[in-house]
Amino acid sequence: MARDLRDPADRYEFVDYRSLAPDWPSPDLDFRDDRLLATLYEISEWVIFFLGPIFWICLIYLFFVAEFTS
Repeated sequence: MARDLRDPADRYEFVDYRSLAPDWPSPDLDFRDDRLLATLYEISEWVIFFLGPIFWICLIYLFFVAEFTS
């Protein structure tokens, strides 16, 4: 009787690894029909890519200025 019960760990679960990568768009986004939307997506990706680290650099710099100046 124990053989009749299937172990839930034996089931294969599909995982789409593209959704886990930060530089890939989500699989449900489709830009083939709208070139403007695709261009805006690329521009926003580059803005986030450059302004994200600049934000943290400025934040750390201002922290040191606030801590070490009198």
